[in-house]
Amino acid sequence: MDPLVFERLVADVAQSVYQLDEVHAYGRSGQWQGGLDIVGWKGARQIVYQVRRIDELTAEALETAVREYASPTRGKAGKRIPVARPFPDAEEFVLVTSWPNDDTAIANKLEALKGEFDGTLQVRLIDSHALSRDLRFFGAIVAGYFGPYWAETFCHYTLAPHAGIGDAAGLLDDPLAVIGEREAFDRATLILTSAPDDAAAAAASAAETYIRIANTLRERALPLAEAIAFQAISAYETAGDYSHAFNLALEAAVDEIESCSPVVESLRETDRLAGKLDAEQTGGAQSAVSLVRACANWFERGYEVTEAIETLTKLIEHSSPHCARVGLLVAEQILTDEDDRDDHATLLATLRKLPDQLIGAERVRLRCAVADLAIMVGASPRDAYESLRDESFTNDGVRALVERRFGRACAYVGDDTSAINAYRRAVMHGWHAGYGGDVRKALRSIASVTQVNPLFGPNTLATRAMAGARATTNRDQLISGASEANINTLDNIANNDVPNAVRWAHHWLRLERINGAERDEGYARRNYARALQSADRHVSAVRQYINLGSRKLAGQAADSLDEFLDVTEQFSSPSESRRAAAAEVIAATTDLLPDIEVVTVATALTELFLRATDPTSSIDADDAIAALKAMSSLGQRLPETAALDIFDAATKLVPREINHYRYIDDELLNYFIVVTQHHPTLRNDAITQLLEMLRQDVGHTESRITTFLGDVADIRERIERIAREEDNATAGRILARWQVATPPAAAYARERIEKLMEEPLNIPKNTYFGGRQCTEASVALIANVTAGDGADIASFLQPWLNHLISRIRNTYMSAEERIDAAIAAGCLISHLESPERELIFNACIEQFDSPQFSAFDLIERANYQDPLARFKFGDGGTTFQAMMLLTAAEASSNANEAAAVLHRLRGQIRITATEPRIADLTAHTAMTAEAYDLVNELALNAQPSVRMAAARLWAQSPSRNDAIGEFLSSDPITAVRRELAAAVTAQQSNPVFEPIIATLKADRYASVRNAVTRGE
Repeated sequence: MDPLVFERLVADVAQSVYQLDEVHAYGRSGQWQGGLDIVGWKGARQIVYQVRRIDELTAEALETAVREYASPTRGKAGKRIPVARPFPDAEEFVLVTSWPNDDTAIANKLEALKGEFDGTLQVRLIDSHALSRDLRFFGAIVAGYFGPYWAETFCHYTLAPHAGIGDAAGLLDDPLAVIGEREAFDRATLILTSAPDDAAAAAASAAETYIRIANTLRERALPLAEAIAFQAISAYETAGDYSHAFNLALEAAVDEIESCSPVVESLRETDRLAGKLDAEQTGGAQSAVSLVRACANWFERGYEVTEAIETLTKLIEHSSPHCARVGLLVAEQILTDEDDRDDHATLLATLRKLPDQLIGAERVRLRCAVADLAIMVGASPRDAYESLRDESFTNDGVRALVERRFGRACAYVGDDTSAINAYRRAVMHGWHAGYGGDVRKALRSIASVTQVNPLFGPNTLATRAMAGARATTNRDQLISGASEANINTLDNIANNDVPNAVRWAHHWLRLERINGAERDEGYARRNYARALQSADRHVSAVRQYINLGSRKLAGQAADSLDEFLDVTEQFSSPSESRRAAAAEVIAATTDLLPDIEVVTVATALTELFLRATDPTSSIDADDAIAALKAMSSLGQRLPETAALDIFDAATKLVPREINHYRYIDDELLNYFIVVTQHHPTLRNDAITQLLEMLRQDVGHTESRITTFLGDVADIRERIERIAREEDNATAGRILARWQVATPPAAAYARERIEKLMEEPLNIPKNTYFGGRQCTEASVALIANVTAGDGADIASFLQPWLNHLISRIRNTYMSAEERIDAAIAAGCLISHLESPERELIFNACIEQFDSPQFSAFDLIERANYQDPLARFKFGDGGTTFQAMMLLTAAEASSNANEAAAVLHRLRGQIRITATEPRIADLTAHTAMTAEAYDLVNELALNAQPSVRMAAARLWAQSPSRNDAIGEFLSSDPITAVRRELAAAVTAQQSNPVFEPIIATLKADRYASVRNAVTRGE
């Protein structure tokens, strides 16, 4: 064998047999290599190899090879000088040679070298005998390097043909004739029907014949195996051998459960046969049947794990011949669900008591299940899988399965490097076994584990792995059925067949889980959760989204819950994504959190945030972000101790380079705002941090401060100082929103208005602007006019109004630009007399009644309404008319104008159902116009924002319909009930309100109860 080929052989052995990670060659021919050829890692240990394809090994050659690496030298100026050895952190040096070590001098020299380098470097020799011994069970590698003859002679290994394809004649015609068993089958049937003298013995013989035929059909992937096996059950019963009959029936039931087939008939048969067993066998048989029935129900309804473990324990005590097979079924089902409420430790202890009844892949699957459960109760993946991975399996497909399961376990605990290396080995073993489907799953898992944020550049490893998966057309698998389950799941979801969608999705998830297919498991789990949502099993769906590690989907699903879901146990998960998803669920359901549990949950969130946050990292951890979001969502119920405990860690996240964004910024803003609003002892420090974020122009800081902190005097004063002393334009805009005049705001108003008024109107244009330029200018203008800050500013008011009215009517502008003008005009109304207000009213009513749009808007609207459009930058004025009506309502100054608005509003209410943004504007219009006469119609609207307006108007109305108040107090949307609570308690005491207040005080949602309390 060529030395380079021998070197590649040793590299394959290091990776596949010795299970090293990141195995690679070191250097090339002609380079100084420091006595090394191959480098790899086993966990945290680095191991280096020197490979010698030689005809003889001596003690001197051994010492030379070791010292070349351990004490290297290089030639310089004709002398050998000591140099640092490559990879100085390596813990083990291995010399691999093609010569046998059968010389005592070599053995003695090896021991001497081991002693010399003891404590600094382990020295090991692998000679040809040891290498051959290690390759004994790796026939695929032997076949690849030495040919199929040596693989078969030395390893008894023959590459298996493609499995799962029966003989064509057997598939099309008579499978019994194809396997040569037609005559034997007919003879066995004749014996049973002819009632011979020794009927019992004849029936037993026929049963054995049926079993042999059924097994052959399964091996040859031909039909009728199950039907003939059922005949064997009947034959054993005829022979009076009820024990054999029961065992076969139970095995058939387990087979049907594992394939997601209907199992009713098999369970009925096992029930009947269990009643015929001897008294000594009846107890164990009935326990087995009850547990198998629970496993059958698992697909759609699950079962109590505690009861299942107790029943499995009884099977072990009865020495049931099925306890290991049934125990494997239970273990894989519980692992599939990964419910944090299950007692995994007790199940693990029970599985370890199972007798050694399984063989082949099933035995390995049970050991993998034990390893996975050990990881779930605290063991490391490497420790849990160590003995299993070190065993020699003659089946490369089984080796690939173990590596995939190990890789999935490493990914679960966040050890991505080990996961990738395990999946790489799984690719090699799967390829050796000819299982292309398993190779694809391993490659797809590599791509999934290596996924990174696209902002950090292309992911070449993931791209390469997915390209390899797509190129693999072979779909054979060791554990098959996932493709069929996938198709059936999606088909049933599309057909809204909820029971079968749940059943097949659960089965699909189980197959991907036990296959160790990390990426495909996630795909299956997402669809299982979707099916559970369709079945109104929202709690179970949320838990599956947490296991998926999807913050977004878990939070969205949690919105459907009607009670608080405590998933804080997931905060101890080794998976960052699961911790983050669990915290997101807490954030989505804090309004449902009972008051007595607030401190406990806040403490758990505090611990999670402090563990997860790292100010020195440029990437904020997802669980830190979600934990801070959940704490902020507690609002006024956030305990002072919890707010204080995380304050220092939160403040360390604020300093950064200018224009540097952090993923946690939005939650930092929410947290400091909540502290400012509800914790006076921390308020000053929280305001300091908010102002620092304002100076750094952190996104949304301006809008959040403007919206939530306008009534906090302390921050108003400090923002005024920033605006005046630092000439900060952002601070000036905030104050303008609060109607506080500042020099920056005045300068901004003057500059912006002059620039906007210079724009030519009523001429075609090809450039359109978004944003709210006119609105911001009007806000700054009115703030300074209100403060009486200079006559020159006030002089802008009339020409600016005229310009805005012209913009509203300018059909060459985009609808968004005209909406901006209408909002800006509305900001001026408080400083206008009736004639000027009438100008605004007439312009807006005119546009509401006869809207005209530019060609740009028509194109944008068509794109916005097209379901196939991928990029939607604007809506083409969808809310244009609603905005015009709102501005008209704000500008109306007499009864006729008010009546005109109400007349149009009645029709507008009817078209809000499909567009929430139109609904929001319509609700605002109803409030502005004091549309008391429309409360009934508003209360029955499909949009929550419109019903919120109905709640406010009903409470303020001089003549109320009591039934509407009762109706709104039981509205399914929390925001509506909260709005009703605030509106009712803001009014003077009235007996009509008392039963409604009593109902709202008992509301499940804390925000509704707090709204009542604040009003009182």
